[in-house]
Amino acid sequence: MTFAVFLTQALFRAPRVLLLDEPTAALDLRHQLLVLDRLRQLAASTGTIIAMAPHDLNLAAQFADRLIALHEGTLRAAGPAETVLTCDNLAGMYGIEADVLRLGNARLQVMPLRASGHTGAPA
Repeated sequence: MTFAVFLTQALFRAPRVLLLDEPTAALDLRHQLLVLDRLRQLAASTGTIIAMAPHDLNLAAQFADRLIALHEGTLRAAGPAETVLTCDNLAGMYGIEADVLRLGNARLQVMPLRASGHTGAPA
């Protein structure tokens, strides 16, 4: 059964809380945005709490009201994207150097630069 069918079944039941693990993993970028936008609309219109585990930090920053960052089973940071997606947190959690930029639309953008300790030019 596809994820779309599972999600449709879950939404039909009108849950108060919806837990999603990588809900956009197999989708192209357009469909990732459509699904996340629809989930945000659902949360706003019904009060459904949606918790999801995405790997795309930029989509998380764009669509989430609050982020929770775990590292090795321990809470590393929680709050709005700008307090969670910091250069120090990204270095500590992922072992990377990154720039965190605020774009003209006021959204954050994580720009990975290199693995920490990497001395050569990025590949």
